[in-house]
Amino acid sequence: MGEIDTGDDMLITLPYGTTSDWLKNVKAEGSAEVVHEGQTFLVEHPELVPATDVAAHHSRRERFVQRLDGVDFVLRLRKAGSPVAAHR
Repeated sequence: MGEIDTGDDMLITLPYGTTSDWLKNVKAEGSAEVVHEGQTFLVEHPELVPATDVAAHHSRRERFVQRLDGVDFVLRLRKAGSPVAAHR
């Protein structure tokens, strides 16, 4: 699973589809903590968006792999502020 930090949002590729338990839990809770490049972010407002809508944020290779894996949707989460704490 790959995370991309777009500034205000985190994008998480969903190679296992949109029915995984962790995704259901994040959607039900409405928020989560995401560790990205050693920093922990509080994120909220989970939203499934078509992978094609955020393709500009992915490298050419990532877009190719997403097509091969049949990734149709990406999880977009809004950052709720600055990093929470350093992850060790």
